Amino acid sequence: LLLIGGPFAWAIYSDKRRKRQYLPPTIKIAGNGIKRGLTAIEAAVLLEQPVDRILTMMLFSVVQKGAARVLTRDPLKIEVLDTEGKELRAYEKQFLEAMSKPRKREKRKDLQDVLVSLVRSVNKKVKGFSYRQTRAYYQSIIKKAWQQVEQADTPEVQMKALEEALPWTLLDEDFDDRAEKIFRTRPVYLPHWWSAYDPGTQGAARPRQTGHPTGGAVSASPRGGAHPSGLPTLPGGEFAASVVSGIQNFSSQIIGNLTDFTSGITQKTNPIPKSSSSSHHGGGSSGGHSCACACACACAGCACACAGGGR
Repeated sequence: LLLIGGPFAWAIYSDKRRKRQYLPPTIKIAGNGIKRGLTAIEAAVLLEQPVDRILTMMLFSVVQKGAARVLTRDPLKIEVLDTEGKELRAYEKQFLEAMSKPRKREKRKDLQDVLVSLVRSVNKKVKGFSYRQTRAYYQSIIKKAWQQVEQADTPEVQMKALEEALPWTLLDEDFDDRAEKIFRTRPVYLPHWWSAYDPGTQGAARPRQTGHPTGGAVSASPRGGAHPSGLPTLPGGEFAASVVSGIQNFSSQIIGNLTDFTSGITQKTNPIPKSSSSSHHGGGSSGGHSCACACACACAGCACACAGGGR
């Protein structure tokens, strides 16, 4: 049973992994030089980040630009605000249109279309450049972003550094552990727009004056607090948890099954190559082999592996 189950289990795993590989093969064709100038969201596609993380980054971006705000996180409800003069990118506008759809099925379908367009756009932008060198370049930016946040020595500088570096630090697979480690002994000074992303920190992120024309006290909040400078704060662990739970929340409430959702994108951006039939080779003597291959393909879609499309 182990001998039989092993190959089948591997085939199922490979099929699931293949469905999440949305980058088209043409993006990896050898080229020269580094493609600079990609946004953090475009770099996330190049690094083939999970799509729930990419969509959460889009949510961060439109909230930061003042084009939307989160009304509630559970259930996830988003209000689209005035987008005039907000300098939204094409994928951000498409994201807001998709999130405005009342039905979940329509929302999911439109979000898949947003990502298909984004993948194709990134593929076009990096065409002719070195895929390997460009990936390494943006991975180095992620490291520098963390250094920028870690080296900030005053509340004002840290808040500015965090606001600028946050989109890039989100590309780190170990974001929660890294953030908690950096902010273990100090609070996180939140950007002014943070309460529009996490309503639970509304009191902390919007300090108000009480009875004094300058300075003054900060309103109490169920989470977080404020530094004497007046800047809103949140414990490092809670900040990391807020970001990570936001990604998980978006995935569970909007996307659903991540593999199935991503598969709908992969089918358009990196479809499985059609395998050529080999039934006319070998005659009846190879019937047992053909049957085994057909069985495996039926169970786990391994035709892509047979055709070399699984890598």
